[in-house]
Amino acid sequence: MELKTCEYCGTEYDASQGRCPICGRPAAASAPRQSDRSNSGKGGARLASRSGKKKGTKGSQDDRIPRWMWALVCVILGLAVLIGALYFFYIMGYFGKKSTNEAFQPVQTEQQPQTQEPEETPLEPEPAEEQPVIASGTACTSLTLSQSEVTLDEQGGRIFLTAVAQPMDCTDEIVFESSDESVALVDSVGMVTAVAPGEADIVVTCGIIVKTCHIICEFDAAEPEPEPEPEPEPEPEPAGPAADGSDASLSSVDFTLFHPGEQTTLIVRDAPAGASVTYVSSDTSVVTVTNAGLVTAVGSGTATITVTVNETKLKCIARCNLGDSTENNGGTAEVTGPCTISHSDVSLFSSGERFTISLTDANGNTVKGLNWYTSDGSVCSVDGSGVVTATGKGTATVSTTCGGQTYSCIVRCNFG
Repeated sequence: MELKTCEYCGTEYDASQGRCPICGRPAAASAPRQSDRSNSGKGGARLASRSGKKKGTKGSQDDRIPRWMWALVCVILGLAVLIGALYFFYIMGYFGKKSTNEAFQPVQTEQQPQTQEPEETPLEPEPAEEQPVIASGTACTSLTLSQSEVTLDEQGGRIFLTAVAQPMDCTDEIVFESSDESVALVDSVGMVTAVAPGEADIVVTCGIIVKTCHIICEFDAAEPEPEPEPEPEPEPEPAGPAADGSDASLSSVDFTLFHPGEQTTLIVRDAPAGASVTYVSSDTSVVTVTNAGLVTAVGSGTATITVTVNETKLKCIARCNLGDSTENNGGTAEVTGPCTISHSDVSLFSSGERFTISLTDANGNTVKGLNWYTSDGSVCSVDGSGVVTATGKGTATVSTTCGGQTYSCIVRCNFG
């Protein structure tokens, strides 16, 4: 096969082709020549040099550029164009705020040197120049005081000092000051007050004009009031009674009654405030006791009265030596055989409600002349005729003695 060499790119190709398969140039008019095929492989291109004069040239030998070099040049030019476009968009601000951490950094080449423009720093506003303050108004040219010397003869005495500035449209402020405020005081409008004996000057200033008024305080200094003597500290109050009632005591621990119906009051001393106090008789046929401590003799004998104060129990012995008077509880009733009481347990439901209690003998006759007693007068009362009247809420026992035997009735008052 005949080969010929392209005079533009130096590529050897089949002489039967009219154009170079690489650069596309038409074949030269001269006849092709036979050339040895290189050992570089099928379809490979090699560089060849031509001798002799080229048609249309001055006869010098031309250097031919291989295909791979053309491709490299194209790649480099393409990269340069791409980098230039990216840098243009970068400086135009299409990529946002400039930052040193951006992924893309422009590449500088010798063919196209690039210099980074310095960032513009905002200019700080220059401080405004201070304008000189131009004084306005009218200055004081003279000052006249109403008095040049004043004598005050009592502590707390006052005098009004008047100051007149000229001209009338003067704008300077009039200021009053005391040279010794321990002697005399002056306020902002010129009121002078005597404080203590002595002398002082009231200095009046208006602009650059200064005037003085001499103050003389002639009076005896007030003697300081004596300091009050400290009040003696109050003595600590004695501690109150023990809360458990252990300090409580009874007015009597042993007493004797000699007549039926005779009464005495058992008083609790040194009980704590609000203490709960209860009285109980061990034998109501001998004595009865109310919640107020009223003890009543009923029959001969001895009984123990137990008084409970909170958690403390106090005891008192009650002795009744009634002699023959106990036969009918001191009454004059004549009794035949055993007796029967009319009521043994009664409930009353309102204050003032009443009923009559009585005894009947074995013949069914009502026993006359009996003395009746109540164990708690604050709950109910009973008269000599046996009429029981409700007086307060609670429970009490109404009893009498006849023929040496005691008869009792429980009275319950259930109302508010």
